[in-house]
This record gives sequence, C-alpha cells and structure tokens, in this order.
Amino acid sequence: MRINIVHLDDDLLTLERFSKILSKENSTLDIHLIQFQNSESMFAKLKNDNNIDVFVLDVSLSEGDKNGIEIAKICRNLCPESAILMCSASKNLNFVRESLASGADDFITKDWDSASTLRRIEFAINLRKIKLTKSKISGDIAGSTMKSIEKRIPQLIQSAINCIYIEGESGTGKEVVVELFQFHSPKDTPFIKVNCATIPPTLIQSELFGHTKGAFTGANSDKKGLLESANGGWIFLDEVATLTLEAQAGLLRAIENQTIRRVGANQELKLSFRVISATNEALSILVEKGKFRKDLWQRLCETQIQLPPLRARKEEITELVQFFCGSMRGGPYSLAPLVLEALKSYDWVNGNVRELRNCLRAMTEHSSDGILTPSSIPSNIWQRMSDRCKPTDDKPADNQTITVRWSEEQRPSFDALSARLLIEIIRAEFQKNGTMSMRAVAKAAGIPKSTMASKIEQIVNLNLISRKELHLLIKSTDSGDIGAD
Repeated sequence: MRINIVHLDDDLLTLERFSKILSKENSTLDIHLIQFQNSESMFAKLKNDNNIDVFVLDVSLSEGDKNGIEIAKICRNLCPESAILMCSASKNLNFVRESLASGADDFITKDWDSASTLRRIEFAINLRKIKLTKSKISGDIAGSTMKSIEKRIPQLIQSAINCIYIEGESGTGKEVVVELFQFHSPKDTPFIKVNCATIPPTLIQSELFGHTKGAFTGANSDKKGLLESANGGWIFLDEVATLTLEAQAGLLRAIENQTIRRVGANQELKLSFRVISATNEALSILVEKGKFRKDLWQRLCETQIQLPPLRARKEEITELVQFFCGSMRGGPYSLAPLVLEALKSYDWVNGNVRELRNCLRAMTEHSSDGILTPSSIPSNIWQRMSDRCKPTDDKPADNQTITVRWSEEQRPSFDALSARLLIEIIRAEFQKNGTMSMRAVAKAAGIPKSTMASKIEQIVNLNLISRKELHLLIKSTDSGDIGAD
C-alpha cells in the first residue's frame, strides 16, 4: 500500500536527511514523500490534493511563517483521517504537550535514525486507524460525552491496561459504555457481566471464584466461577463497592496474580482476564470512609472513564431528545414548541439520561399525532420545575453541614484538618453544581484565588487526595493552577 507523506521544515539539510531515511532499501513501506519549506506552498498543494496519510511538521518554522502548532490544527481540520507527527530539535516538554493538544498523534525529536523513524511513522498510521474505526453502533448512541468515550474504547482494548473503572451517577450511561466495550472487542471474546449487589454476601465467593464438590452444604458438583468464565476476556463488576471485605481481598489477589482458587480447592488456576468496574459513588470517597480497600481501589483504577451528570452537560440534551424521539416505539416523534426548552430547564438530578428517556417515553402516552406537547410532560416533572422556580427572597438561606471525620488514635494536625475541610467543600460544591472552577472553590472556601494554588499543593502533599482526582473535580480554563500529576 502506498503511503503519502508530507514533510514541512524550513531547513534544507533536515529535509534532505529525512528524505534519505525514508528511501532506505530496508524499508517495507511504499512511501511517496512530498517536502515543503513553508506552510503557504504546502497548503496550496493541499487545495488540489488532500489525500495525505502522514504529516511530519516542524514545530518551529522561520519567522514570518505560521507556528507549527497552528499548522497542525489546520491540517487536522483539512485532513481528519491523516496521522500527524510533530518534530523538533528541542526536547522541550511544553512543545510535546502543546503538539499533542493541537491534534498531533505523536512527537519525535530530530535526532532520528532510519529504523526508529520508520517505526514511529507506522505506529502513527496504525494509531490513527484505531481512532477512526467506524462503529456500527455509533447510530445507537447520542451525546458528545458518549461519542468521545467510544473513540477511546478501541485504544483501551488494544492497550496493556488490565482494569478500567467507570464512575458516574445512576442513569449516566455506565452500562452503555460496557456495551461499547463488548461491541468493539474481537468476536467470541468472553464478556461476563455481574451486578455485585444482587449476589448475597454468603454466596459471593462461590459466584466469583467457583467451588469444588462438597466444599459446603449444597455443593453437589464442581462449579466454575464468574472470573474463570471470563478467562481470555472481560468481566464487568457493576456496583463493585457492595462486595464484602473478604470478597474484595480475594478479588485483589485474583487481579494481581491472575489466578483464582475455587472454594474448597487446594490448587490455584492460572487465568487471563480484564476487569471493568463501576460505581455510583466515587470509590475514592468510599476508601476514605473505610468502606472499600484502598489497594483494590488503586488496582481497579488503572484508568478511569468519567460520566458527568446530565445537569453538567445540558448542551447534550437537544441531541439526546432527538435520538430518543427517533428510536422510541411508535416513533419517530416530534416536539411541539417550548417542549425542548422545558426539558432543558430541568436538572434531571433523580436519574440523569435514564430519567430523561423515561420522561419522553411517558410523554408518548399523551402524544397528539406523534407530536409531544407541553401537556404530555409528566406532572411530577412540572412540579419539580416549579419548585425550583419558586421565589426564595422570603426563605432563609440553606445551611450546609460538612463533616470531617478522624479516628481517636490518629487525630490530624491543624494543616491536615484544614486540608480535609477544603476537600469536602470542593466535593460539596461539585455535587451541588456538577462542575467546579478554581475561582468557585476559592469563593466557596472564603480564600483568595491567589492563594488557592498553595492550598491545593498542601492537600496533595498530605496524600489526602491525588492531583488526578482534583482535576476531575475542578475542571475549568483556570484549573491549570492545580499542576500536573
């Protein structure tokens, strides 16, 4: 297969050296290379031919030309299916960060050699193919949040990641994410789903790890456990926080060693399985409360998928409503004037996307010729909307109680106590608003924004919360004050 590569660099020697590297006889790639010294001539070429597989762009071009980062953004818009490699003689990490943020797929330095450069080009092409995998299920999901998650899934499946943790309130779409994982996994890959909350505590060990005949009363034959059934594939543990501490210890050992021991057995079985887990309440909070093992939490959270509540992504409501109206039984349905505005004014705090879907289904009972009218909106939704709109001038302000706990054996220092209080203020504000900024945190805590960075640093240094979790709670253009993890 022929690969069209565009190389942009203002240095003739660099262009010549790169050309020699790609023309090495040991290359298995059929490469057609086009080189430019300035972006103007490159974009003139792209007007007539944008069938480009790979762009190799210099970060720092001659004065008077566009910035390499800016050029990468333009190339990404013009050729969304192309791979983009940024390159520089400098090893400045800011160049790397800005390049990847601009849409580049990789960053290489100019101390290149033939073998490594060709490998990086092949890697970029393969990575782009993964990112652009066309999904047959894309038409069955809606909303920018879920679509962006779906783009990650093929990469996650092909990665070395063994455990993926999904966090989100009830109704935000955790099961949809799991279905996407199952869809994108190779055919015949084992995929076991289990709701941990539905298994009695006395049976959880047997269900997860299996048992041998005679291991306990009623064990009349050997039984394969759920983890063993997932061998070679995935197991989804929904509501994983409901596992008993004993089951948590067994699960930790199974994940860590990729082995299990059936209840009543003497020998361990070697397995190979991957885990997706999900909770409605953040595992980090449950760890702090002593309800979940910290070591298991760290193992389950190799990477996370965050599903924000619907009230924090109201811009998606229009697309979600259109999707449900087109896919519900008896549809497609259309909306009368003001219906969409009414639905967007509600916060959906009792069920998120699921509550929105159920509301639309209920509205179809009173639809008029396939049109959903304001009068078809359930009365309980109207009531909650009206409650939110009631004047509050004559009502006293709500008092909010924040509890900071510690044990008698380990009383915290004043700094640790202050840091814990600030963490709880951040979480309380996030739960109330669905989003937070550094400015909002400072206002809620009564701290000048100029001193928030040092307070955040103190929190992280005390190991009370990670920078990663703070980034999840405080998302804003001014959240850079948190620093990098």
